Amino acid sequence: MSIIGKSKGIKRALIYTRVSTEDQAIHGYSLGYQEELLKLQCQKDDVELVKHFQDDGYSAKDFSIVQLSQIYMSI
Repeated sequence: MSIIGKSKGIKRALIYTRVSTEDQAIHGYSLGYQEELLKLQCQKDDVELVKHFQDDGYSAKDFSIVQLSQIYMSI
C-alpha cells in the first residue's frame, strides 16, 4: 500500500498485488488474499482506496512489470 496524498484530511492510497509464479498463486499468498489484506489495512487506517493494480506471473528481476509501471505513471 502506498499513501499517495491527502485531500481535505483524507488519506488516499493505491494498492498493488502480484505473484511471480503460478505455484505462488496457488500455495502462497494468492492475489485475492493480498487484495483482501490491503483493503482491510486501508479500512483500519482510515485510508481511501483510490485504485488497485495487479500483476500476475511477472518476475521482478527485469522490471517489465506492467501494472507497476502504471503506478509510477499515476503518482
